[in-house]
Amino acid sequence: DLQIIRTYEAMEPAAGAQTMKELAGQNMEVAVALLAGMTPKKAGKLMDQLAPLDAKLAGRLSEKVGMSKPKEPEA
Repeated sequence: DLQIIRTYEAMEPAAGAQTMKELAGQNMEVAVALLAGMTPKKAGKLMDQLAPLDAKLAGRLSEKVGMSKPKEPEA
């Protein structure tokens, strides 16, 4: 949902990271969809704050978001 994505983007990165950690613990698919829908700059700031809180979770989210994005066609 675009409104939820924009809400996460508007949060301070530290608060967003804590909230994302809780969300991922409850529903990883929703957390991945939210991160994938965020602008790369804002998602990066959130992930910068998430990594020290839970490095394993940050890694799993990064992997799943990367796999959820369509691959760019090779030239």
